[in-house]
Amino acid sequence: MGIKLEQFLADTSVIPKLDLGTLTALASSLFDKDLKVQSITLQKLYERIGQIYTEMNLGVDVLEQEKMIIVAEKLGFRLMRLNVGDYACQEVGIERKGSDLFSSVFSERVFQQLHEMQEMFNYSFLVIDRSYDDVLVDALMHGITEKNVICTIVSFMLRGYPPIFMGCKESLALLAQMTCVKAMDGRDRTGYSPIRQKRLPTLSERRVVLIGSLPGVSGVIAQRLLEKFKTPAAIANATEKELQEVEGIGEKKAKEIFNTFHDSLEK
Repeated sequence: MGIKLEQFLADTSVIPKLDLGTLTALASSLFDKDLKVQSITLQKLYERIGQIYTEMNLGVDVLEQEKMIIVAEKLGFRLMRLNVGDYACQEVGIERKGSDLFSSVFSERVFQQLHEMQEMFNYSFLVIDRSYDDVLVDALMHGITEKNVICTIVSFMLRGYPPIFMGCKESLALLAQMTCVKAMDGRDRTGYSPIRQKRLPTLSERRVVLIGSLPGVSGVIAQRLLEKFKTPAAIANATEKELQEVEGIGEKKAKEIFNTFHDSLEK
């Protein structure tokens, strides 16, 4: 549900009906305006946002690495036993792989985990807690070639799980949090709406392109010609001598431009 700030301030009773994205945008607008008179309203917004986070039931698996659990808990995840995945909410399941990546591939356990996530969640993802270069170095040290590493990635991709490489644990946990938040913020992301319409070239830009198509005429010289003669028609009617008055146009180039407009077509 979208709503403008002015409409919201006129009727704050709509707070329970607003999605997380709208609530966050309104809170940001109020905070940026620094309206002290709206402090109570801002508090209500934050309370509702906190309530939604609680209702999302963000979970991090009890068997996850201790360092990752600490980071995740700071972002609102609660420690719980997940049947599948390392991070989850109602809509999203995320499986994290680190040093156990290749052992789980060889045993095919990771593929079973991904299948189970696909069955359980509307959205499921595979995240690797290191960069591709680090994964490659680790693989080479264990006698695994780069070709095999790429084949592994392709196997994930063909199953609908292109791996997401995140070398920073904090960034990985933030990715998990934001994925859950956006998946449950109530917005429809199934359609496509371009952020901006393709800008049509202006009349001046079209003229530069037109004159720039003449033999030996660059974009810069095209602009100089238009500055002097104003229109393409005036350039077409200019004499060779007049054309040579433009910086960058010599006798030869002036003749080529003139002949483009005045020579008859070769038969």
